[in-house]
Amino acid sequence: MLPRFQQEPRGSLTHPALAALVVPSRAEPFGRIPLEAFVAGAAPVVATSAGGLAELVTDQTGFAAQPSDPQSLAPALRQALNITPGDRARLRAAGRRLAASRYDYERTVHRFLTHIAPWAPRAQPLQPHPVPTARDGTTPDVQSANERVVRAESTQQ
Repeated sequence: MLPRFQQEPRGSLTHPALAALVVPSRAEPFGRIPLEAFVAGAAPVVATSAGGLAELVTDQTGFAAQPSDPQSLAPALRQALNITPGDRARLRAAGRRLAASRYDYERTVHRFLTHIAPWAPRAQPLQPHPVPTARDGTTPDVQSANERVVRAESTQQ
């Protein structure tokens, strides 16, 4: 049993005593836990079909159950615990392929640039402009509100 929050779950996901990874979520927008399990080579994965989990945990990659339904979770878990070593290897390979084909860095960046970047406003390149300094003798075009400064500047011209 893994605690709810663990900084480095990968070591636990590859532990030889791991019989199944169970994700009994009622709601899961993305499905990061099964993806981490797939990448780590953990198998089998038993998860509910809540949200993004339905896209990840299929007959090819694990065993699915209905959200908030312990009656459907029990048979899925039973199936996972009784698979053959060959089926375990097949699920492990399918999970890795799924993670690599959909969620690798290059594809994610490409999808972002293709689908999201066109919505962002185009940034204008910054144009350098000269900053007046005492060395080049230029004076900024600024009017002072201080009367003494105004008089001093007018006598210098």
